[in-house]
Amino acid sequence: MKGKKILVVVAVLSLFCAGCFQSRAWAAESLGGGSVPEGLAGFGNLLDEIQLSGPQRQEAAAIFRQHFEQAQPVRERIRETRRALIEAVTSETFSEEAIREAHAKLALEQEEMWVLRGLAYREILSILTPEQKDKATQWAKAARLELQNRAGFFRGLVRTWIENRISSDQ
Repeated sequence: MKGKKILVVVAVLSLFCAGCFQSRAWAAESLGGGSVPEGLAGFGNLLDEIQLSGPQRQEAAAIFRQHFEQAQPVRERIRETRRALIEAVTSETFSEEAIREAHAKLALEQEEMWVLRGLAYREILSILTPEQKDKATQWAKAARLELQNRAGFFRGLVRTWIENRISSDQ
C-alpha cells in the first residue's frame, strides 16, 4: 500500500512540475515599452537580450499575438487532457490502459504546442539582424542546458522527498 501511495504521489508531483513549465509558456502581453514578458517558452528573455528595435518589437508583438491566439484551443485541450491523465493516475481502480490512453492524448496536444512554438521562433528569427540571430542561437543552446538542469533538479527533489519519507516512516 505504501508503495502505491508513493507511486501516486511521485506521478502527481511529476505532472505538477510539468504543468508549471507548460503554464509559463504562452504569456499574452504586449511587447511595447519596458521589458518584454517572459512568456512564449522564455522568448521574452531572448527578446530582451537581443535588444529589438522599435519596428522589430512591433513585428514581434504581431507574431506573438497571432501565435497566442492560435495556441488558445491547444492550451485548453492540454488542460483537459492533463486533468484526464491525473484522474486516470489517481483513480481508485488502477488501469494501465486508461493511463496510457490519457497520456497519449496529452502527448499529442503537447506536440502541437511545440510545433506552434517552433513556428513562432522561426518567424521571430526572420525579423532579426545576423548579430541578433547569433545571440538567439546562443540563447537557444543555453535554454536547452537550463531545461536539462531543471529536470535534474526536480528529479533530485523527488528522490530526496522519497528518501526522507521512507526513512521517517520506519
